[in-house]
Amino acid sequence: MDVFSELGITKYINAHDTYTLYGGSRISEETVEAMRQISKHFVDFNELELKVGKAIAQLTGNEDCYITNGAAGALALTAAVTMCGTNSYGYHQLPDVVGDKYEVIIMRSQRNAYDKALESVGAKIVEIGNADETLDYELAGAITEHTAAVAYFENRSYTHGSIPLEKTIAIAHSKDIPVILDVAALLPPKENLNTYSKLGSDFVIFSGGKTISGPQDTGLVFASKKNADLMRRYGAPAHGICRSCKTSRESVVGLYYALKAFLHRDENVFYKECHSRLMRLSELYTGKGYPVRLIDYGPVGQAYERLVIRMPSQEAAVLFHDKMREKHVYVGQERMDILFCPVNVKDDEMESLLSAVSKSLEEMETMD
Repeated sequence: MDVFSELGITKYINAHDTYTLYGGSRISEETVEAMRQISKHFVDFNELELKVGKAIAQLTGNEDCYITNGAAGALALTAAVTMCGTNSYGYHQLPDVVGDKYEVIIMRSQRNAYDKALESVGAKIVEIGNADETLDYELAGAITEHTAAVAYFENRSYTHGSIPLEKTIAIAHSKDIPVILDVAALLPPKENLNTYSKLGSDFVIFSGGKTISGPQDTGLVFASKKNADLMRRYGAPAHGICRSCKTSRESVVGLYYALKAFLHRDENVFYKECHSRLMRLSELYTGKGYPVRLIDYGPVGQAYERLVIRMPSQEAAVLFHDKMREKHVYVGQERMDILFCPVNVKDDEMESLLSAVSKSLEEMETMD
């Protein structure tokens, strides 16, 4: 069986990052085998969700855990939980709000493409601050009897205009308001899996399909037992608006085994392998006189290196990006820069990647 030939699907080398557009990350053979085993049998999904969640919490040093169909699904479910609490009647009316709590506060500097998931269950977003700064009194003053939660998106790009996370938690908790923290892509380091819970975040959301290398339709929410029980109460397979956050038994078990492998991976070895791949790429560009630099963080602040190449113009960067795409390779492009991330590149793909880069540069040279 060859699904690529039968369906006419193109294979790509992903030298950009763990973006959903490309399929996230690779699933290991061990993870696929666990998914195959459970696919052969039926289970009580509530028992599966409970026991896998507890096992993941124990592995990561958290109190409890709930598995969703991804980080966006986790945002929707956690918003619903903070809006309704134990009010099942109120939950089953969503997205029509019948309770008093329906507002979720977000700093304007953190508005992004994913916060619509909060609104999908009926929450009203209340913005505070501006692109340059958010002041403590703005958060404290925005909290009213209608506030269900404060949503916080930890991202290197948002730091300048945001109240620091620790202070956000302190202000929210002083008024008995929970904090929903989205750190979907902020791995590695693996210590992040419990760092944010220790800081006091009430719901800590990670994607399962990025550097954890679990199934793409999975996400983790670390929380207290009380809050995890509420997520189990309203989450799939229960009926209501968050049934749309359903994932499969195969994906739940696959995420557990992927996470085990992620936790046992030697991160120093991983970092060295990534660095070695980037150095081979760097030599191609420096040999042709292109300015090259390494940055020591991922798109949202993850702890891995990326390579940035400055092209002569934005038009040249777009052209190079397109030529690589024609050769079935994904690379990043931002203004005049080309970006390479090594986390999804296998050793046996390096020669093909280097060849695609050389050919694309040569083609551009012949056009000058």
